[in-house]
Amino acid sequence: MKTIEEAYRLLTDELLEYVADDAWDSAYSHAAIYDRMTSTSYARQSKEVVVKNDRFPSNTLGEASRAKLFLRDHHLQATGRRIWGLTFTLYPDSTFNIEYDYNKPADYDEDDGVAEPSEPTPVANLLGGLLSVSEPSAAYHSPDAHHLSTALIWLKNQTIKHSEAWGLGNESNWNLDMNEGWLRWTFADGRVVQAAVQVIGTYNTKNNSFLWGWDHPSVPQPLRRAAQHIHTLGQELGIERWITRAVNCTQDEAWQFSALAAQQDGASGAYRGDSKGTWVYMCFSEPQATAL
Repeated sequence: MKTIEEAYRLLTDELLEYVADDAWDSAYSHAAIYDRMTSTSYARQSKEVVVKNDRFPSNTLGEASRAKLFLRDHHLQATGRRIWGLTFTLYPDSTFNIEYDYNKPADYDEDDGVAEPSEPTPVANLLGGLLSVSEPSAAYHSPDAHHLSTALIWLKNQTIKHSEAWGLGNESNWNLDMNEGWLRWTFADGRVVQAAVQVIGTYNTKNNSFLWGWDHPSVPQPLRRAAQHIHTLGQELGIERWITRAVNCTQDEAWQFSALAAQQDGASGAYRGDSKGTWVYMCFSEPQATAL
């Protein structure tokens, strides 16, 4: 197994075999993750009826267990945090959520044998609280939570890919050129990477407020497109926080807004930079190496 996408596909196949031909609005597998094995329970919901563990996928889908071990190891490498379980929730439209469990199982007493990094990785530092945010397992009960949680999963994966490919999170400096519409990262080895940028909004750490880029006095009109996608979606779904110019929220929530805006805009990733105590949340297109 080489990619996160392959692991997700195997977990999806496992649940599709579990639900079989029955009616379902959501289905989930809840796995405890040990050293070299997993223990999984299953459930599906149709309207208000929940059915649990009435049958189990065949042994031919044993690769799903290896997928869970792969996700554990990948998450540890990317974030420095060991997960002991995960809940994978699937919906009929093929979207899904993942909720990680960081609590060690009560029945596990042996040394796990997986060394945990003593310091956070650059990706963990870059994303701050984003990598520790748990996606709601009942996201389908709330349209905004469903959109935000699926976008959050996407952004986590994109950020890890960029970190591995060209070092996002290890930059020594960043620069936003709003006149030309470029975001640039400078590295200690002299490399410069740049990408076309959109400004999603700014977060004021003094009053914990997020000012959307779609009506931001400092953001030029051409750089408001990604934020405007969320305003339009907020109007369609009736979500006040997406159509209110300034909202009180946490920095984790600002990351969720940014993840959704980046995903809706077809961006390659998202980034935040500190501007004298104000966080600037941005999304960017496919990065390219350049020279100043």
